[in-house]
Amino acid sequence: MEEEEQKKYEEEMKARREKRQQEIALLRERREKEEQEKYREEEEDRKRYEEEMRALKEKRAEIIKTIREEKEKLEEEKFRLEKEQEEREAERKRQFHEERLKAIKEERERRKKKKKKK
Repeated sequence: MEEEEQKKYEEEMKARREKRQQEIALLRERREKEEQEKYREEEEDRKRYEEEMRALKEKRAEIIKTIREEKEKLEEEKFRLEKEQEEREAERKRQFHEERLKAIKEERERRKKKKKKK
């Protein structure tokens, strides 16, 4: 009877060990799956972050390009306006000198006529 009890006890212990090993194996599998899922999520997050950063860099580059183009347009417009201003100033001076010369000429003519009358 003692042998039977001993045998029964050993079988029970063996069954418990096997059950415990199965539980440990299941826990390992679950932990590995959780780690793999966590790694996969982290990888997706990293890829999403990299994509967002790439998109932001592209947008930044586009904005910088637009700013440069606008700055260039403004500089061209400024140059054009300065040139127009210089041309108007030159025209104004030319007209002033023409009128001055005309006035001088008319004054001379008037003096000549006065001299001829006398």
